[in-house]
Amino acid sequence: MDLRPFIQLDWRNAPKTSTVKDRISKLLQDLDQNGEALMTIGTSNAGGAVVLHIDEDGVAGIRRRNNPTKRKFDSNIDYFFQLFVLCRVFILMQSRRNPVKARSIAYNAVEPKSGMTLERVRQIMNDLALTIKVHPSALGIVGEASGKLVLPSLVEIRATCVTNADRDELPAASYQQIMTLQAKAVYSIPDLVLDLQVVSKAKGKGEKRKMGKVDAVVVVEHRNMVLDVLGGNRLIEDVIFVFTGGFPDASTKEFLHLMSRDPTLAQVPFLYFSDHDPSAFCVFQCLKYGSRTSAWCTSISICPQLIFAGPTLDDFKDSVKVFRPIWEEQRRASGKRVPRAQIATAANQWERTTTQRIEYKLTELTKKDKEILVSIDRLGWLAHEDLISAEITKMR
Repeated sequence: MDLRPFIQLDWRNAPKTSTVKDRISKLLQDLDQNGEALMTIGTSNAGGAVVLHIDEDGVAGIRRRNNPTKRKFDSNIDYFFQLFVLCRVFILMQSRRNPVKARSIAYNAVEPKSGMTLERVRQIMNDLALTIKVHPSALGIVGEASGKLVLPSLVEIRATCVTNADRDELPAASYQQIMTLQAKAVYSIPDLVLDLQVVSKAKGKGEKRKMGKVDAVVVVEHRNMVLDVLGGNRLIEDVIFVFTGGFPDASTKEFLHLMSRDPTLAQVPFLYFSDHDPSAFCVFQCLKYGSRTSAWCTSISICPQLIFAGPTLDDFKDSVKVFRPIWEEQRRASGKRVPRAQIATAANQWERTTTQRIEYKLTELTKKDKEILVSIDRLGWLAHEDLISAEITKMR
């Protein structure tokens, strides 16, 4: 896909801190003769500038620039006031040693008078970043990382991370650090990763020498699989697991993108497993193709080789019969002497109940589920994903 005709932003190529400050400042007006902070937001019917005015108590109002006594009120004042507040915060963040979390603004840790939800902070942050043509991370604010990572034995990832947003006047050693992620631990995916390298390590000597390897990179939405992974199942020993924790955040998408470009994983399949919820198709779509709301960073946040691996509707329905012997074996191994006939009766009941539950979950779609399926059809991004297309057809 040729992305050159479209705007693409990468925080790694962000302009200098002074340039970012200057671009933000141009959105604001200098202090007027009374020392009041103003921002022009439109033009009045008489042709005069309409400005946003914030008094000493942080109360916002709209008035004409040349006539302080005549005030004008507008239903959009909250947005402009919050934009004004965030502009001042972002200028401040450009001078801080470390970036701050968007959540700290929403929780009033940075600007006590902002009164914004986290979603609102993200919306305005993206609006402002696109207006001045920089990646949101270049504003000195980073999102809340929700992704997790688990590596197999004898495999580690060495990630070069940025820890300093104000990096113009400082040597690289003062704002970069190498983070080594090792096997069998659950790691939070770090923010602002410049680059990464997947490394296979060796153990033992001679004939007993063993090299680390990766058979697959498996992406899963729900983190509750972490405990199963750490349980030491031999079938999944040589797998890298990435847990998105729902819809993936920017850090998770960028990290997966960097992994997809690593030469060590060039021949390794990237597989996405879902719980067959309609929103899972959207998560897959976001990871592989990007999304409309963040199309401006598609070049650094997609995993083109990601494959939807199921499970399918038939897999779910067949899973009851497949797991029944395991269920019975667990009951026999519980330490209690239970007659086989009694176990078989209980297993029959378990099979009926579980089958009904699965069929209900996969066939009784909510209104929101149906809207998601319709939106997928309209976009058409998944039209050539044969497995997903077949599953959506079955779900209807």
